[in-house]
Amino acid sequence: MDTYRVTGPRHVAGAAPGDVVELDPRRVNVAALLAAGHIAPVPAKGKRREHADQSGQGVAE
Repeated sequence: MDTYRVTGPRHVAGAAPGDVVELDPRRVNVAALLAAGHIAPVPAKGKRREHADQSGQGVAE
């Protein structure tokens, strides 16, 4: 299932505005909710990249 933030003024699948909810596109018309502005996709969390600065210490990007 994909994760979305409720951006509209009403609850979506039990989640209040501002909450994050997982929606199953087989059970919920995700395309319609996106088009109407009721939800917005939440990007998947990725690993933070680090590189070494000139002092040799790791710096998070």
